Amino acid sequence: MRRFVVLGGGRHGGERALLVRDHFSWVAFLVPAIWLLAHRLILSGLLVLAAQVAVLAAAARLGAEGAGLAVLVLLSLAVALEGPRLRVWRARRHGAREVAIVHAASHEEAELIYFGSDPIIEDAGDPPSKPPAAPPRRPLPVLAGWRSGHTLLATARGR
Repeated sequence: MRRFVVLGGGRHGGERALLVRDHFSWVAFLVPAIWLLAHRLILSGLLVLAAQVAVLAAAARLGAEGAGLAVLVLLSLAVALEGPRLRVWRARRHGAREVAIVHAASHEEAELIYFGSDPIIEDAGDPPSKPPAAPPRRPLPVLAGWRSGHTLLATARGR
């Protein structure tokens, strides 16, 4: 099963929803800058393109083609893994919110599950306005023979 994040509101208001598959993208791995630009992540795409050109130029100038290739592979890997989250982040920046998370075999099935109100949907809910309160702290148990105010050094000196 594949995981899809459903975004609603913002530019996709009303009955419209954006389904983003949360996965490793081979296309983003092979051509990261083009993938980012195709998904309208313009600034990220231009930054990745500039980084690729800078790495290639530095590797050629220093004669470290192997290191340059390794950096390009790591950059491509980062885009392939985090690209879908960048799409979600961009949609949230434009006013959309995560409505649900759907597990389905395909994009079409995810649409059918979401719009058909299938019970497989996990409600993403609104992010909490404030973090949940921390549980109350309990005092640490006092070891036998230790009194308040004693430290390890004071005990070692015989005080």
